[in-house]
Amino acid sequence: MKVNSVEEALQLANDSIYGLAASVFTKDKAFGVKLARHIEAGNVCVNDCITNFAILEAPYGGAKQSGLGRRHGEWGLRQFTWPQTVVVDRFGLKREPFWYPYNERVARWVSRAIRLLYRRGWREKFSARR
Repeated sequence: MKVNSVEEALQLANDSIYGLAASVFTKDKAFGVKLARHIEAGNVCVNDCITNFAILEAPYGGAKQSGLGRRHGEWGLRQFTWPQTVVVDRFGLKREPFWYPYNERVARWVSRAIRLLYRRGWREKFSARR
């Protein structure tokens, strides 16, 4: 979706009752972090879209009406705060194989990999390479 300004992008991103996770893609990482801090989501990745799931030490939960929330004990008290995870790719913007839009080569590779993984028997799996 094209927008005319950063302000419009933020307004559209935050115009929802949900806020579990978001991503910001930019060549300027510092700007990406600044923008991420204004997004109303529990987890925001900069130049990535799923790394936040793999960082077990980082708090996970949504903002607004997203996620399961936090209850009881220390986390029950902490539910009145708003933890946010912002993830920045240290090695720069790159092209991940499964990022949209898919090209024909990636689509063929994924299709073959699925057939290879889910066919029964070695003969059928081997034929998946064709």
